[in-house]
Amino acid sequence: MKQGRRLFMYCKDVMIITGKGEKASRNLIKRIKEAFDKKDHQDITVVEFSVYTGVEIEDVWPYLR
Repeated sequence: MKQGRRLFMYCKDVMIITGKGEKASRNLIKRIKEAFDKKDHQDITVVEFSVYTGVEIEDVWPYLR
């Protein structure tokens, strides 16, 4: 990973990338956490988001600041 890039994805990031609203984005994050057997307090990573959604990680990076 290049220096300066974030490791974790947040609801706002998912909203921007998917074009979905807040509730749908939170539900997607919840499903990703379930798929990766994460607890509620654990965040999802950019890699986990990419693997789960099938979106290439190179296509995700431009949306993260």
